[in-house]
Amino acid sequence: MTMGDTFGPAERRPQLRGVSGWLLFLCINLMVLLPLRVAIVLWTIITTPNLFHPFLLLTFVALPVIGIVGGVLLYREHVLGLRLAQVFFGVQVLLGLVALIGSSGVSGVFFLLPSAAWLAYLFRSERVRNTYFKNDTAKHAAEVFR
Repeated sequence: MTMGDTFGPAERRPQLRGVSGWLLFLCINLMVLLPLRVAIVLWTIITTPNLFHPFLLLTFVALPVIGIVGGVLLYREHVLGLRLAQVFFGVQVLLGLVALIGSSGVSGVFFLLPSAAWLAYLFRSERVRNTYFKNDTAKHAAEVFR
């Protein structure tokens, strides 16, 4: 069980280390699928005259750049990549909440749920703890994640 907190720092399973499994899927999502989604959204914003707004353009360019760089650094096992991915999904959750509150439809739910799930994974996964927090900070990381 990778998301449970049944294992303390002394009882961590060393086989849950490295970029594989769900963590690899997340990296692929951030490095490959996110740029494709951004290209589609940007094309829609640019070609639709009523949708073009500098705030929208900034939101749909700056935020994905954080996610893409975070995905690359996650794959290279840098802690900064973990932090950037957490910021990316945290902002996505906030935008999903704003969309959910601002509209009566369910469009915000489809924006909110995947981002919240990935954010929970980044904070609770044993593989993430083992990969990004080495021996000296493992105890501190276990306390932060509890």
